Amino acid sequence: MSRFQYKIQYVEGATNKVADCLSRYYENDNADEFTPIQEYANTDAHLDPEWDDLPSNRIAELHAGTIQRSAQLPKDVQESRDQEASEMASHLPLITPTPGAKDEDPMIAELYTNGPPLKAHLEQDTPFLAAVQKGYGEDPLFRKIVESPTEFSTFVIWDKTIYTKNCQDEEVICIPRVLYRHRMMTEIIIDRGHTTIGHYSPQKTLEYIRQWFWWPRIRRDIEKFCVTCGACQTAKPRNHLQAGLLHSLPIPWFSWNSIAMDFVSPFPRLKGYDYLWVVIYRLTSMVHLVPVNTTSMASDIAELYVQEIVRLHGMPESIVSDRDSKFTSKFWCELYRLLGAKLLMSTSFYPQTDRLCERTIRSVSQILRSIVSPNQLDWIDKIPMIEFALNSATSATTGFASFELNYGYLPRMIGGLHGTTKFVGVQKFAQRALANLEIAHNAIIKSHTHQTFQANKLWQEEPEFTTGSKVYLSTQNLALPKGRARKLMPKFIEPYEITDVHVATSNYTLELPQELKDRRILPTFHVSLLR
Repeated sequence: MSRFQYKIQYVEGATNKVADCLSRYYENDNADEFTPIQEYANTDAHLDPEWDDLPSNRIAELHAGTIQRSAQLPKDVQESRDQEASEMASHLPLITPTPGAKDEDPMIAELYTNGPPLKAHLEQDTPFLAAVQKGYGEDPLFRKIVESPTEFSTFVIWDKTIYTKNCQDEEVICIPRVLYRHRMMTEIIIDRGHTTIGHYSPQKTLEYIRQWFWWPRIRRDIEKFCVTCGACQTAKPRNHLQAGLLHSLPIPWFSWNSIAMDFVSPFPRLKGYDYLWVVIYRLTSMVHLVPVNTTSMASDIAELYVQEIVRLHGMPESIVSDRDSKFTSKFWCELYRLLGAKLLMSTSFYPQTDRLCERTIRSVSQILRSIVSPNQLDWIDKIPMIEFALNSATSATTGFASFELNYGYLPRMIGGLHGTTKFVGVQKFAQRALANLEIAHNAIIKSHTHQTFQANKLWQEEPEFTTGSKVYLSTQNLALPKGRARKLMPKFIEPYEITDVHVATSNYTLELPQELKDRRILPTFHVSLLR
């Protein structure tokens, strides 16, 4: 009951009808009745499941209860195993130990986990031990023990140092919560122990430190320290779900007002072309495939865009793309600023922004592999029919082919039968085209909702980063300096200060050092690359 804050209140005899109800609960049981251990009150064991702060006598009681319950479990039949072992021994040759061999051969992991004795290291630091003994007078708990040692049977004072027993019934030094050289003593011990065993997990660090030291709430302090350890943050990978829920791009309403574009390469040089430019209308998924050259400048791409896209569909309001140098050039950005179009670029090292274009490129590559000749010298001749095939295929998202949604009908490729009808009219044609677009738009909304729901099962909500706070940046996409090995590189670097927060897209802008700025790395990153 020492764990609870309670008041003792007198109850008059006439109203005290349930006196000693807890202590007399089982007094009427017969001698042959058995009460499971779960029915008894073991509050202290529930409050401290790891037995970090329980006295040694209480730990012994809990161990005895565990052994008693284990003894009541049915035992395995061992006769067959003993017989089998004797038969195997009669057929196997005896192995004699090698002369001079050591009795023990510890594994590297065991040596690394146990580490050198931390107590011996700190005992050599005489000022530290003197500060521990002096700090007992400033710690609320240990000051009471020093003043009245006979009232605390689980503690003993020897040579001005307070000792208690750990779970292994070994004497350990009690550490007060006081400052020593501008740091808490408990923090100093955790830091040295955590570093000694190579920045292992909080549980390993706890098992190592409590071989020699103890203080109240030692587990909580060690877990808090390990979570905020800078070396662990930069060197260890993340073992949890990636942060940042899925944010779907806005769904376009009007014809060809939002497109996506990307490049596919490389291809054998043919007719002066070795690149393929993919342009997609995001509402109907209509595709245009334009052969280009690797050496094409941004001005050449802009001219092709006007010839192949604008002349057929007009100028879009927004363009989604990755950060290709052709799309990020000053010429391209200035052109679209004058034309009133908005460029929606992906952030650094996060190509998932334009999943529609990535999936279309995968389909283009798959079809090309199926129909191109073995010498691959006719790929450019196949591009028109590949574009026709992609736009004729029914979309799993909208339920319509791209031709149906753009033109109101599906072009026929093979002549033959001609349908006849007497109900032909422009009004019906226009109504059908508008109805198809509305159905496609609703289908995209349904698909995005389903995709978001399924994708968020594998992601977790992002941590609450604010402007001015500092975060670590992942190194998985950064180029290595010469002579460095990826295995030995830290998983994260610095931390860097957040200068801008984009909540709607889970992106954050960082204040990068000049070294990274010289590499032309965009300072905006998705939250999955931050810690």
